[in-house]
Amino acid sequence: MTGSRSARRCLSAEDLALAAWPAAVGKNAARHTRPVALREETLVVEAGDEIWQRNLELLSGQILRNLAAMLGAAAPRRIEYRLAPPRRPVRSEGGAPEFRLNAQEDEAARIEDPVLRRIYLRSKRKALAS
Repeated sequence: MTGSRSARRCLSAEDLALAAWPAAVGKNAARHTRPVALREETLVVEAGDEIWQRNLELLSGQILRNLAAMLGAAAPRRIEYRLAPPRRPVRSEGGAPEFRLNAQEDEAARIEDPVLRRIYLRSKRKALAS
C-alpha cells in the first residue's frame, strides 16, 4: 500500500488490520468470516462454520504474509479463529407463537387489495422479528 501513509497516521493498527482482511483472504473467504478485533499482535476472526475455521487455520501462514505485505510493521503476527455466534436464536419446536401487529393490522385494514395487504403484513412481521 504505497499511498497509505496518511491512512496509517489516521487509523489505528486494529482499523487497518480489520480493513485489510477482505483483500488478504479474498472475496469468497471474506463472505464467510468477519474480523472482530486486534488484541496485541493477534487478529481475532469469526468464521461462519467449523469447515471455514479449519480451512483458514491451514492457510494462516499465507494470510499473515498477505497482511504483512499490505500493512508492514502494523500487521498482526497471529490469527485466532472462532466460530461466529448464530445470527438468529433457534426457535422452539412448539410452533410459532401467535403474532398480532395491532396498530399495523389497523394500517393493513386500510389496504383494499387483499394480496397487497397480505404482503404488507408479512413484511412487517419479518421486519419486527429480525
